[in-house]
Amino acid sequence: MFSDQKENNAQDINAERDTQKMSNEINTIVNQEIGKDKPLELSEDSVHVMPAKFLPQSPKKQLSSKQKIIFVSIVFVLFLGFVIAAMLWWASSSVTSPTTNIPAANNTENNTENNTEQIEAKNDQKILDDINVFKTALDKYFQFEQKYPVYLGDLQPKYLTNMPLQKDGSAYIYAAISSGANFKFTVQFDGSVDKNKVGTYQFTKAGWAVYQAEVESENNNNANNNPVAPPPPPANDNTDADKDNLTREEEGLFGTNINDSDTDNDGYQDGTEVLNLYNPSVSSGALSDAGIVTIFTNNEFKYRFLYPSAWVADILTDVNHTVAISTDTELGDNFSLIMVNNTDNASLSAWANDSGLHPKLDNTTTVTLGKSKIPTLKQEIDGDLWLVAVTASHKIVIRYDVNDQAERYFNTIFQMMLNSFEFINE
Repeated sequence: MFSDQKENNAQDINAERDTQKMSNEINTIVNQEIGKDKPLELSEDSVHVMPAKFLPQSPKKQLSSKQKIIFVSIVFVLFLGFVIAAMLWWASSSVTSPTTNIPAANNTENNTENNTEQIEAKNDQKILDDINVFKTALDKYFQFEQKYPVYLGDLQPKYLTNMPLQKDGSAYIYAAISSGANFKFTVQFDGSVDKNKVGTYQFTKAGWAVYQAEVESENNNNANNNPVAPPPPPANDNTDADKDNLTREEEGLFGTNINDSDTDNDGYQDGTEVLNLYNPSVSSGALSDAGIVTIFTNNEFKYRFLYPSAWVADILTDVNHTVAISTDTELGDNFSLIMVNNTDNASLSAWANDSGLHPKLDNTTTVTLGKSKIPTLKQEIDGDLWLVAVTASHKIVIRYDVNDQAERYFNTIFQMMLNSFEFINE
């Protein structure tokens, strides 16, 4: 009985526990539903804040090794720049020129001026270099055409690929002279290469060679630190020491003695014998038999004349069949002869005033041409000698084209050529 009562009491306790548990669950659900609509109210006493030292801390930002190297480099460069700037400031404020006692700041101006002079030195040098280019092309042209071109443009493209221009972009001043037997460049030097050469200069084929020789000689003297007087100009060689009417150049062509006016001792001066077509080196010998002159013959117009064998005579391929005689020296003197048919029966005075093939001659002297003593008018213009003559069949122009110094070296030889002129069948 006692055991039955004990069992009943245990069942009652379990039932009571189940009822209380269910009641608690219901209250929890109800409170949750009610809490959705009712805001949660907290009192100040119910809130507790954890001290900061117990809160999780974010790690401090650290620089990488690469960033540290870049940062140190920048600091070092800035420091080095500051040091250099300080040194330059100190030097410019305290250092003076050892030779002139001029502050170093002024030396900068001197350096600038020197640099400017070096740049300007290229001006004349460009002219010289360009003319050298032209000279090479002109020589090739002459080799194939037997004359120099009328215009520089004729050199392209066969003989010259690129046309040199002056510093300002303009074309060089060029002219064919002696009917194409020579050429002439006119240039303006400012002295930037040679302070002694300032102004207008004209270069012919021979004149250019003389100029280059002078420059080379000057450069050699400067290189040897042994300055000497420049070589005398060609005019100094134009002396006639023995007064026989032959210059030093002419004496060399004929093989005569420069200090003896009568080399063959026949009683006649050397120059007189040449003018009369005799050999000055051999008594009673004809000049044409001496081997020192050559007979030039023009078979179309039927004339001939003598000229020194050391020279070159060619008929140019132009409409006027110009004969060009080059002295084959560096002196620059040249000769030419033009002959055309006198189809209009022009008189000598009319031909002298006709400027088609020669300048208008208005201040002439009268001479005779050749063995036929043809009346001829002569006039000197800028050192050049111009002669015009007329026959019933032909009109003639003869020119002595002088060098850049307007110094005639071959007056007697020129007169010899005129004296020897003759028509073959007239």
